[in-house]
Amino acid sequence: AALVEVTDSSKALAVLREYLDDQTIPAYLGGGRYIGTDPECSMLIAPGGPPPDCVIRRIYAMYQERNTGQQAEETRDRKQR
Repeated sequence: AALVEVTDSSKALAVLREYLDDQTIPAYLGGGRYIGTDPECSMLIAPGGPPPDCVIRRIYAMYQERNTGQQAEETRDRKQR
C-alpha cells in the first residue's frame, strides 16, 4: 500500500474517508470532529509552515543518493550491452 496519496482538494474528503472514520476528520475538512466548538481542531492539529532546514537537507541527501545509485546502474547497463 502507498504511504502517501496525493489528490486535489475536490477529492480530499473522499480520500480521507477511505482511511478514517468521519468522526475523526476535522469538521472544517467536511468530517464530524470538533474539539469543543472548534471545527479546525487546533488543539490537536499543529499549524502548517515550512519544514525545518534539517529535514530539507536530509530529503535532498536521500534524493542525491537515489539518483547517484540510478545513474551508476544505467552506466553499468550501458556497458553490458
